Amino acid sequence: MIAAPKHNPNIDYAAQANNNMAAGKSNVPQGPASQKAIEAALKRAQQTGNLNLQGKGLKAFPSDICNFNELRLIDNFWEAYDLQKVDLSNNEIESIPEEIVNQETVVSFNFNTNKLAVVPNGLFALPTLKFLDLSHNILGTKAVPNSYLSEAIGQCQSLVELHLAGNQLTHLPESLGDLANLEILNAKDNKLQALPYVLASSTD
Repeated sequence: MIAAPKHNPNIDYAAQANNNMAAGKSNVPQGPASQKAIEAALKRAQQTGNLNLQGKGLKAFPSDICNFNELRLIDNFWEAYDLQKVDLSNNEIESIPEEIVNQETVVSFNFNTNKLAVVPNGLFALPTLKFLDLSHNILGTKAVPNSYLSEAIGQCQSLVELHLAGNQLTHLPESLGDLANLEILNAKDNKLQALPYVLASSTD
């Protein structure tokens, strides 16, 4: 464990400089979800604020998520909840559209165990995002250009938990030091060659 930066002594950093272990694997999706099943999940989300499409065998990001506020899936649509929690873990999704930035009320985004190589900056622009799990994807893969964690993550000022374990990252952005509310950073089982200065200096 790496000690917290001096400006925020409560952070529990799990980033490790020499974590060259292979990425672990989680549950295998059981099969592709039908459009009807996706619409049913979106309808429940309008009634609760929570969208759960975990382990549905999805190959692509459901585009309706980016247009969630415009959907009319319940009778009293004016009473629909804002989207707050999104769980797309254990699928085979390769990309997240930049339009995710439209969902400004999302506080939790779980994308654990997919095939994501590039994170859109729009995800980091969500003003209320507190929990982000990108573990067990392929971030940092040499097979895809620009496959790294952008410095734009420094915009994510509400972020409390960031999970990046089980990717192929060789470095982390320096802007992590700008996240004053960050308490948990898990970046184990990557290929980190060095830590951002703000993290490395905290171990002195």
